Amino acid sequence: MAKSNNQQGVEPQEHQNNAEAFINNNQKLFITAIAVIIIVIGAGVAYNNLYRTPRANKANNALFQGQTYFEQQQWSKALQGDSIAYQGFLSIANNYSGTDAANLAHAYAGICYKQLGENDKAIQEFNQFDAGDDLASAAVISSAATCYADAGQPEKAASMLIDVAKKADANSLSPIFLKQAGEIYVSAKKFDKAIAAFQMIKDKYAATYVGMNIDKYIEQAKLQK
Repeated sequence: MAKSNNQQGVEPQEHQNNAEAFINNNQKLFITAIAVIIIVIGAGVAYNNLYRTPRANKANNALFQGQTYFEQQQWSKALQGDSIAYQGFLSIANNYSGTDAANLAHAYAGICYKQLGENDKAIQEFNQFDAGDDLASAAVISSAATCYADAGQPEKAASMLIDVAKKADANSLSPIFLKQAGEIYVSAKKFDKAIAAFQMIKDKYAATYVGMNIDKYIEQAKLQK
């Protein structure tokens, strides 16, 4: 029994010695692993401070210059740039991909192409725009929808407008988008869908300016049907 107790007292000490030996033998490995972790964290911080943030700032500054031409309705110059310093929405979108400014540049470029009557190119730019939940994004999608309508795709255009109206769910924009959708359906002779779009305005946005006058659009669509 005494021998057994002695063995029980020695085994924990042996385990401790083995553990210490393992740590000592692999000390370099542990130090290397810690160093790698520190380097990775440091690289991430450096990437943000030395590359990502300055790059985003440059993109925002470039976009600001383009917005001036856009507001002046100088569509070609806003799109392609000038001969001085401004590079154009197309270049901003390509050169600063992954930034918020580049995403907005696609939207601006789409609107510029639309104003210039180049619907196919406008659609390409709109398709690269990553829309969020704000009202500005809803307005961009509305512009994209009109491009599809002009390009002979009324069903897609009207569907986009209804979707963005539901997503925005705002008295200021949703009835306008729904009315646009209804009118596109009427032009495509999809009268049941037009009536449904107009009825959504009557049901949910009756108190808005568009809603107050929507009954006549419903009646006209029913007559044409």
